[in-house]
Amino acid sequence: MTETERRVLGERVSAKGDVLVGYAAVYNSPAVIAGLFREQIAPGAFHDAIVRDDVVALFNHSPNYPLGRTSARTLRLSSDSHGLRYEVDLIDAEWTRALAASIARGDVKGSSFAFEVQAEVWDHSGRGLPMRTLTKLSLIDVSPVTFPAYASTSVSARARAQAGERPAARPATKGKDFMPSGLHESVFESQWKLESIENAWRTRHLRRPAEPLRNLDQHLRLWAAERAIASERKSF
Repeated sequence: MTETERRVLGERVSAKGDVLVGYAAVYNSPAVIAGLFREQIAPGAFHDAIVRDDVVALFNHSPNYPLGRTSARTLRLSSDSHGLRYEVDLIDAEWTRALAASIARGDVKGSSFAFEVQAEVWDHSGRGLPMRTLTKLSLIDVSPVTFPAYASTSVSARARAQAGERPAARPATKGKDFMPSGLHESVFESQWKLESIENAWRTRHLRRPAEPLRNLDQHLRLWAAERAIASERKSF
């Protein structure tokens, strides 16, 4: 099963009237991903996606803030020698005017894109981290983002395996399990599985979209709060 990944770009997105312009990706620009491998995007990697995929532009990757869509011709994608360029025609709404003003002031800067890998090449021959070259991608969305440095960069389990990462051993625990059934083993198998576990758990128990959690402690606090709420409801 193909997994969706995200990458962030520190280049500024700009607002020109009611049009946002930016680069979601840059070609031949190696970057270290999650400390596991280096990665670069080959020119032409988006060639098919630009024609084929129904891509949306979102603010901070949130489906609650749609900015444009290729099928509606309110989002335009193009590929040049630099990378993947996007232009979005903003609707006339209070929140989009505020977003454009924030981008113009520099409060919101940077771009990100969500994608699925269709073809890639791995090179483990050199010293240091292996190199992953993305040669053919499917596009999910492009997004101006508030925190380009923090970035919702996510890496598929398959890419982690290709890079040679191994799950960490689960530490021993005493007493009663402190997590919902089915999550205890998975969470402690490895820290890098936390995001996928959290997403599944939120979907099952909270019925709302997942947002990235910073660490395991935050995940446990969220679960404890949910249990406390459930307990209070039973007392009435």
